[in-house]
Amino acid sequence: MELDKFVSKTLCMISKGVHDAQKECSEYGVIINDAPSSLHKDNGVYGSNYSILQKVEFDVAITTEDTSNGEGKISVLGIGVGGGTHSKDTYTSRVKFNVPISFPREE
Repeated sequence: MELDKFVSKTLCMISKGVHDAQKECSEYGVIINDAPSSLHKDNGVYGSNYSILQKVEFDVAITTEDTSNGEGKISVLGIGVGGGTHSKDTYTSRVKFNVPISFPREE
């Protein structure tokens, strides 16, 4: 897979994952990718729901596969099922990113 396609596909997959998590976690009062609303020197940065804004860090090993039929795919290392008799080249990379998150406060 060419670098531009790799970067594009990786960023789109991360964005989809964040979007899916936003929808799934909203029922619990969790705000994913929350913007900071205030800063307190002693306690840290607060999100829009007045809870401390935290970052969940990801450091993911991913593989890219180019198969003999011209198709490519990106997978988290160690996850993925395949079969068949096509030849393939596999490359491993690491992607690091973080997502700001505000968990609900106990009232």
